Amino acid sequence: MKKLPLAATAALVVCFAVGCGRLSVDDLDGTVWESKQTDTDPQIGTVELLLSLHFHDTGHFSLTRTERWISKKESVKTPLPEDSRLTGQYRVEKNTIRLIWSDGSNLLFTYRDGNIYSHDETRVFTKKP
Repeated sequence: MKKLPLAATAALVVCFAVGCGRLSVDDLDGTVWESKQTDTDPQIGTVELLLSLHFHDTGHFSLTRTERWISKKESVKTPLPEDSRLTGQYRVEKNTIRLIWSDGSNLLFTYRDGNIYSHDETRVFTKKP
């Protein structure tokens, strides 16, 4: 009988000391997360795509998309798209982050192992210091 309360107490101590893995809005407020991807095409060159996800302390977020040439073939005349910035609101549900756009559509992200993963796990966002 005494082992169950002792085990429960030990689990709570570990949970508070190490973290339960459950994400809250307070964990995200005021933080910036980035995902970088480099694409190389031998015919065109190499482009870096940077996505920056800013969580504002008002329950709003902004997502900035920036592309830049790392190397470009001289024959390429097509410019890269201009930087873009989208905004909306976000909610945290356990370890899921729901980004909600102004039209009501939403996108789900997962918080796991200290990173944020896109719904299809093709993008991994790491927290900027």
